[in-house]
Amino acid sequence: MAGAVRNLSTTALRRQPELFSPSTYTAVEELSNSRIQERLSRSILGEFPVDEQKARIQLAACYRLFGYFGWNDDVINHLTVSVTEPDGSKSFLINPFGLRYDEVTASSLLKIDSHGKLRHPGVVGDIFKVNRAGFVIHSAIHNMGPPSYHNFDGIVVNEKEQPELVRDLGDSNVLLLRNHGVITTGETIGGAWYRMYMLVRSSKLQATAQATAPSGGGLHLATPESVKRTFEIAKTFSGHEFGTMEFSAFMRLMDKVDASYRL
Repeated sequence: MAGAVRNLSTTALRRQPELFSPSTYTAVEELSNSRIQERLSRSILGEFPVDEQKARIQLAACYRLFGYFGWNDDVINHLTVSVTEPDGSKSFLINPFGLRYDEVTASSLLKIDSHGKLRHPGVVGDIFKVNRAGFVIHSAIHNMGPPSYHNFDGIVVNEKEQPELVRDLGDSNVLLLRNHGVITTGETIGGAWYRMYMLVRSSKLQATAQATAPSGGGLHLATPESVKRTFEIAKTFSGHEFGTMEFSAFMRLMDKVDASYRL
């Protein structure tokens, strides 16, 4: 037995195993906090035109806000924006599949073309890939020129479902995916974000109101006309594009919480 132990020790010394660090260990070594944070501390915004830099910063702020309010589902959901390339073609910015929302930075966003092909990996694109479901749904909406509904037929990874998504969205800016989730769109990132903000708030208010309504009694709902009139006023009363003033206010909040999204 003593000889066996000596042989085992000799073999272990010959192999020179990698040093184990309890402070940095994670289930997948390349996804450790130290390695990912080192990547996320890099800023490559200077590689992109100014308009794209602005879009990247706003979209990263949007991801942080979704995480801050708890609107995301793990690392699964997606927020995207369309950007125009110098040659006039369209690209889409999307989160790397695997980053938490509170980790997303402007430089970590992946850039893909309309066919889902990677155009720029950002600072972590060699580690985290594109979530195909995010590309299929969002590219359909970006490529198309009162809330709508779309039936949920499982996670959307088939491009054949894109025409149905476009049809169901119509000229609306809100698409409710039954038993799945919700999509909001806008001419600006701020507009799309603010529609989601108001939708979540109104949904919570409605749920509370319905829970506290008298037994057998209904809610007194505003007329469709008054709702439309109120929304039309809300779109213009700030003097800015819809949602951009409010989004700027919450970007300031994120600057106080953690301004690293700007990297």
